[in-house]
Amino acid sequence: MSYHIAHLPHKQVLDKLVKTDVLLLPLNDTPNIDGVVPGKLYEYLASRRPVIMIGKTDGDAAKILSESKGGRCFHFNDWEGIKSQIQEYWLEYNKEGIKEISNPPDKYSRKSLTSDLCNLLNRITSS
Repeated sequence: MSYHIAHLPHKQVLDKLVKTDVLLLPLNDTPNIDGVVPGKLYEYLASRRPVIMIGKTDGDAAKILSESKGGRCFHFNDWEGIKSQIQEYWLEYNKEGIKEISNPPDKYSRKSLTSDLCNLLNRITSS
């Protein structure tokens, strides 16, 4: 079932994410996509719902998704792969419901990422 949801406060958006069966994360097909990791990816991983990402399959976002076992990334034009994954989720949904993904690695938590950023800034400013 698909429906349009008007603007929601961020907290309500997060509540909707955890009630969703599968999340879609399309990335822009641009030359500089390699280093792009949208913040939404981390929110999706924290929701523990499987993610179908459309983007560069060897980009940084795809590596994080793969390492976290949070879903699959498909190349921008891999229509057959995307279709196959949707069908797989549909069969799983009809059989037993779609399972949550395991917790993403701690290194992708806000606390850990913020700590990494602080450490990097400290190294840069103390040089």
